Amino acid sequence: MLTIRAEQMEAFRRRAREGYVEGSAQRLRAAFHDQTRRLDDDSLRDLVRRGVDYAYDYDVSDKENVYRFLERMITDGEFFFRGHEKDLLDPSRNATQKMDALDWKEFRATRGSSDEGKRE
Repeated sequence: MLTIRAEQMEAFRRRAREGYVEGSAQRLRAAFHDQTRRLDDDSLRDLVRRGVDYAYDYDVSDKENVYRFLERMITDGEFFFRGHEKDLLDPSRNATQKMDALDWKEFRATRGSSDEGKRE
């Protein structure tokens, strides 16, 4: 029987995390070139690592929603989440619902709260 020691599992986790960090950094660089151009590759990877940790603090831990969290860090600033803790800490919401709530608030803020253009 194959037995994997704890230190081996930790090595697997670190390698998977670094792969995610590298891939996310590349994806962010491609999608947000203007916003990331002042960051060298190491700085962008460090930002992604911090973002993964921040996202995990709010129980946002699946890859796609962590990436959505990272996008918000790039577009709204590293500590954007400080203004959204009510939504991010809501225990009744899963990760997708938390990120959807943030997206909805951003949409409403950029669109305005009026019902202008609404057809009756």
